[in-house]
Amino acid sequence: MTLVCYICGREFGTMSLPIHEPKCLEKWKVENDRLPKELRRPLPQKPQPLPTGQPSQEESSQIVVCSWFWEVPNPLCVD
Repeated sequence: MTLVCYICGREFGTMSLPIHEPKCLEKWKVENDRLPKELRRPLPQKPQPLPTGQPSQEESSQIVVCSWFWEVPNPLCVD
């Protein structure tokens, strides 16, 4: 099973992703700090896991497939 890093979008195994994420976030911070102030972006937020089991009808209507190929609540999906 592979998981996707929410920072860089690369795929990792379930054991590798927890090792990768802190390093990737630090690299992102360094690169972001090098940008001119007007081009800097806010810190990426780790998506919340989807609830287990069947979502209610209200919850399922708020879930969309994001361009990063995972399901997230609609307000969090940024292209």
